[in-house]
Order: sequence, then C-alpha cells, then structure tokens
Amino acid sequence: DGLCPEDLLSWGTANAGLALLDGEDRLGVIEEGALADLVVFDGDPVADLSILTRPQESLRAVIRDGAFVIDRLSPDHRQTKKEAAR
Repeated sequence: DGLCPEDLLSWGTANAGLALLDGEDRLGVIEEGALADLVVFDGDPVADLSILTRPQESLRAVIRDGAFVIDRLSPDHRQTKKEAAR
C-alpha cells in the first residue's frame, strides 16, 4: 500500500531536519528561529502529487534562507537569478 501523499510529504519535510542536523528540529518547520526553505506550488500536491513533476506549470515560488530565489507570485513575476543572468 505505501504512504499516502499527505504522509509522504509530511514525513519528508519533518524528517529532513533530523537527518541533516543530527536530530536538531530547526528544519522541516515554519517558525521563528527555524531554518526554513519553502516551495510554493499552484495546486494541492496532497490531492495530486504529479503537480511536483511539472514545475514550469505549477511552481510559483522558492524561498531559500529567507529570500526569494524564484518568485512567480508577484504581478511582475520577478525572474530567478539564473533567468536574469541569461
């Protein structure tokens, strides 16, 4: 049977901190003092995991170390650093 999409996404997020920081719980949570990187998709990956396989269509933002790396949320759709370098 395996994991349902919600459990899979939750497990991967929550356990990343444990695996990468020797059990510290500063990753995988969104709270003050945490080391949170975020991805924002247009759609619900719990309902349809395939959304994650189509980033050109569904990826709206990537935030790393508190700064936008990709921002397709704003009206002007700021470019990624890589796109701006082209």
